[in-house]
Amino acid sequence: MQLVVKESKQLVVTDKKQVLTVPPRKDTANLAPYNHEEADTRMMVHAADALECGHRRILIRTVDTDVVSLAVALANERSEVLDKLWLTFGTGKNRRYIAAHQIAKTLGPEKSRALPVFHAITGCDTNAFPEVTTAFLSLASTPSELPDGVLSTLERFIVLLYDRTSTCCDVNVLRKKLFSRKSRSLEDLPRTRAALEQHIKRAAYQAGHIWGEAAIAFVSLPSPFDWDWVKSGDERLQKTLRWQV
Repeated sequence: MQLVVKESKQLVVTDKKQVLTVPPRKDTANLAPYNHEEADTRMMVHAADALECGHRRILIRTVDTDVVSLAVALANERSEVLDKLWLTFGTGKNRRYIAAHQIAKTLGPEKSRALPVFHAITGCDTNAFPEVTTAFLSLASTPSELPDGVLSTLERFIVLLYDRTSTCCDVNVLRKKLFSRKSRSLEDLPRTRAALEQHIKRAAYQAGHIWGEAAIAFVSLPSPFDWDWVKSGDERLQKTLRWQV
């Protein structure tokens, strides 16, 4: 059975490391070879390719907030050749349109670039601690290790997420305070400093290296073992665990 596509349309599909196009394209250098494992970064590769082909308006359909943060970063990075980058987010009655290009414009270049790191660490989308933007940017710059001062800055940021009025800079001290004075359950306490450091390393690897090169088809990534990942008994990668209670 032959797939027929309207003359004004083009279908681009990735198959492992290769790319298939209908009608056939001679130049697929922006798409293949291809080694992205996750769909969220694959979308950015396709969006970047569309821009290279001269398309200035792009629509991405997703239900993943990871894609939203990546789209905002891409809209900022490619603002000179992009007019509009829309996302159709959600399903059914909850579906809505999100203007990634407008968000990028409102946030500005630095915060747009830092957004994926912020999302990787917190999973939320508010920021009441301006100093943390610099820390996020340093993690977004594909670091070979955690830059000096980043851990302490992010530790203070996490403290503020749990207690906005706190003057504390030590997350372990905050854990004790919240548990003893505010009757918090163990599940509602922040991570220990040791666990937080691992979480930040994971976020740096994911957002700085994997997401940071989301628009590139074939990426060269550092070893995950340098970022506190280990192999489990079945040869799968998993995070190193440290006692959190």
